[in-house]
Amino acid sequence: MVRKKQLVAGQLSLSYPPELSDELQHDWRRLKTIYPAFLILLAKGDYYATLERDALTISQVTGHLLEPGNQFTYFHVTALQSVFHRLTEAGYFLAICHPPEQLEQHLFT
Repeated sequence: MVRKKQLVAGQLSLSYPPELSDELQHDWRRLKTIYPAFLILLAKGDYYATLERDALTISQVTGHLLEPGNQFTYFHVTALQSVFHRLTEAGYFLAICHPPEQLEQHLFT
């Protein structure tokens, strides 16, 4: 996968988009068993990521592209408000999950 620096709101983002890792897949599947009715968004650095059926749903509703060859999508934190609005307006529930070390950065605290 070719990594590109992301230009966000005129500033260079210092982190790269997340990769589809075993850890990401494990976290998503664990949370999906706990919250099956919710779309799971996992915070990874400056991005939110999701996979499988949630990625397909988010791609269809918001227009975010699926990564080639798998059902995985991500978007920058600056797009969260727009994505959240589109998905909730379409009737979906979201579980926005941050790693324990990032809880102090949660947007809704």
